[in-house]
Amino acid sequence: MHPLGRLKYLYIGSSDVGRDVAWYRDTLGARIAWDFEAFGTRVAAVEVAEGPLVLLAGHREAGTVLPCWAVDDLEAAVGTLRARGWKPDEGPFGLPDGDAYLFHDPSGNGLVVFGNERPDALVARYEAGEEGAVPHAAPAG
Repeated sequence: MHPLGRLKYLYIGSSDVGRDVAWYRDTLGARIAWDFEAFGTRVAAVEVAEGPLVLLAGHREAGTVLPCWAVDDLEAAVGTLRARGWKPDEGPFGLPDGDAYLFHDPSGNGLVVFGNERPDALVARYEAGEEGAVPHAAPAG
């Protein structure tokens, strides 16, 4: 298996998460996996088609995309990547699914690798209606 595991999220900046969630749901037929408003921002995960979840994030600059790869063993992945000359810019830091590192390619594009220690941690919290969960009506049309 590749040291970056699998692409799990596309973390996309949004100028209006509510509007964008409705567009992904109503126009593209996306399923809402979870949607939370907390810590002064809103982030929602939508499943558009087969592939990574799209995370719509109010705290990221609109028009930016941050690919996030999930690995089963973060330390092993980090060790392999470091042996190849990889250097993280930040990390480890915590995400709901596990610890993560931020790094950049030579053109300056941000990328994240994280340990998938708590897979889909926010799905159950959303389904349970935990604090900050944003409820949604049935899809339009």
